Amino acid sequence: MPNNISTELREEFLAIVERGDEDAAKKFLVTNLKRFPEDAQDAIISAFVEEAITQKAGDDKAIADFRERGVAMMKELEKSEQLLKLKEKI
Repeated sequence: MPNNISTELREEFLAIVERGDEDAAKKFLVTNLKRFPEDAQDAIISAFVEEAITQKAGDDKAIADFRERGVAMMKELEKSEQLLKLKEKI
């Protein structure tokens, strides 16, 4: 963090970080964003945007994987159904 952040603000944030409470740290940054210097605000916003993009990309991959497995399962079910129909004819 830049040196021009107030000592009080820095100490509040570091106390949260030392507790290891990531959610509280994020909430603190959002709640106090305007108290930070502009360059720090830009860095904080960039970090949140990067996290959101990374999370979204992970969600999209999980959805794509789920769909792919679903399609494969449907193909197997169709094959099984066709085999059952053939067995019924015999």
